[in-house]
Amino acid sequence: MKHIFTFKGPVKVVFLWALFASIFAVNQLHGQGSRKLTYKDIYDNPYDINNFYLKLQPLYAEVFLTNFTAGYGGEIEYFWKNKVDFMASVRTAYAQQTDMVKDLAAKNNKVDSNVKPFLYAEAGFNIHLIDGLEKGKAKMVLHRRNYLKSVKWKSRVPDYVEVPADVRQVIGLHLGGMYYNTGIRLDQVLTKQNLVLGPVQQEGAPEIVLDGNSSAFANMAASGFYAGVQLSWIKNVIMKPSRNYDMLVDDLIFDLFIDLIVMPSIQIDPIFYKGVEMDLEPIERNKIGFRVGVAGKFNRKFSWGYGGEIGYRPGVSQLGFYTQLKVFVPVFGSKPKQKIEAVKEE
Repeated sequence: MKHIFTFKGPVKVVFLWALFASIFAVNQLHGQGSRKLTYKDIYDNPYDINNFYLKLQPLYAEVFLTNFTAGYGGEIEYFWKNKVDFMASVRTAYAQQTDMVKDLAAKNNKVDSNVKPFLYAEAGFNIHLIDGLEKGKAKMVLHRRNYLKSVKWKSRVPDYVEVPADVRQVIGLHLGGMYYNTGIRLDQVLTKQNLVLGPVQQEGAPEIVLDGNSSAFANMAASGFYAGVQLSWIKNVIMKPSRNYDMLVDDLIFDLFIDLIVMPSIQIDPIFYKGVEMDLEPIERNKIGFRVGVAGKFNRKFSWGYGGEIGYRPGVSQLGFYTQLKVFVPVFGSKPKQKIEAVKEE
């Protein structure tokens, strides 16, 4: 054994990683053992879910090559008769300090322009094309009623159990419209596109130019639509273990969507340099983009949710890549106009 640690360089690193992995694997196998847990199904129906969600968004963070922002927003969802899901959302930056381009413009803008706060709005729907059940598994974390009083949690991660469950799978046609407003850095745009801007063509216009060395900012607004496909996996399982564990629930609603984005309208507001309106027409716009996104929430009256996207957003050419993360807390779920059957007790 004394020669093991005389290994040098990559050999020693590989050996240590293999040793740690082996210890971890043995510990996991020892921890799992052959323990069994009996349980009683209480409910398993992924069609019986809330049909209205109000999702407050205290945090989103977006890295957009055109602008970096962080802020808040909200979203509503309505599921209509297991046929169509409607959605609308809006978000904006917390303040000037979390809207990078607006903050830079307030401190360094050398042209006369009105850079507005970042704003994004979207509304759309998902038409169910295929909606059926598949046999799957529900993964649930086990929590004893006296769990926090024990010392077990100090040395081990919580146990979990997997049980057979119905999984509702939906494939839908994802359609809608979107709008966003953001500030843009003209020096960045002109450098990327290798451009020099001059005045709007008019008689007697002075010979002035804006190039990539100019500290100039402008406001841009874009609107259009998206079309794609959405895949959803829905669980709604409740079970009671026979041991002294709390009630177990797996009611995740998880969505994956892939969209083509088309924005025919991309407008850059006029700017004035030394009192002269500059010609912004040479700036190239890209009207087509795409996105891939995920979203998750739970079929409860009060819970939380999450979402994320990555893609290429139409706007100024070469500056469309973006990635985004968002958190929803709280998420309120309900069933408007819920019908309750009354049964006379014998």
